[in-house]
Amino acid sequence: MFGATYGSLQNLAPEKPVMIGEVASTEIGGSKATWIADGFATRLPVRFPQVKAVSWFNWNIPTGEGHMDWPIESSASAQAAFANVISSPYFAGNSFGSLPSLTKIQPLP
Repeated sequence: MFGATYGSLQNLAPEKPVMIGEVASTEIGGSKATWIADGFATRLPVRFPQVKAVSWFNWNIPTGEGHMDWPIESSASAQAAFANVISSPYFAGNSFGSLPSLTKIQPLP
């Protein structure tokens, strides 16, 4: 999904960091936990090393019959996968791994 844009950014300014401004996953059609684990533990560090920031779209959007399941907290397995991958030293420490749901995150020092 990000390959072509990432490649273009690398051609323009290979030394600059990249941010993925909005990403999410659903529980429908596969394993959200596996997608999170693969994306954050393998794909980002290996295929997209200049990505230095990711913003997860962690919002419940109402639908006609409920809500979209994009938030990290949509299942225990998704939440555990996310907590596990961000505990890697690749990320900015695990200061956010055990936050209660809907906690405001303070900027890093």
